[in-house]
Amino acid sequence: MLTMDSADDVSLLNAISRKTASTATGPMPRCGFRSPVRVLIVDDHRIVRAGLIGLLSTRPEIDVVGEASDGFEAVDLAERLEPDVVLMDVTMPRLNGIDATRLLHRKRPEIRIIGLSMHDSREIEDAMKLAGARQFITKGGPPLAVIEAILATE
Repeated sequence: MLTMDSADDVSLLNAISRKTASTATGPMPRCGFRSPVRVLIVDDHRIVRAGLIGLLSTRPEIDVVGEASDGFEAVDLAERLEPDVVLMDVTMPRLNGIDATRLLHRKRPEIRIIGLSMHDSREIEDAMKLAGARQFITKGGPPLAVIEAILATE
């Protein structure tokens, strides 16, 4: 689960944001996205969604356009909101992230899907990528991994 337990974590994120925003080359490069990158957050835990929104709101080059709590909502919102990136949890009720990724990738292959899980499992990572996710990150990783995955070139 994403947590920012200390003032040091927040200070580090703010310092990196300021440094990136003030460099001559600008923010981290992105591949073919409008500016800012439009992101849909999908996770069945409201507190995780709120934490991700808080983290991503520190970056002017990222715009969270919506949030969903299961795979069905994710596919519906992605079709209506047209995000550049969907940050997709794996384990969710009604329609899990693997099946939602497969369905969304079939319908909208131009949307970049990033798998997100509390499970650090090669099996789950492979299943998400086979379904159409371009990247996979774990919730136990550093907060900056989420930002880097969203802004990464391919």
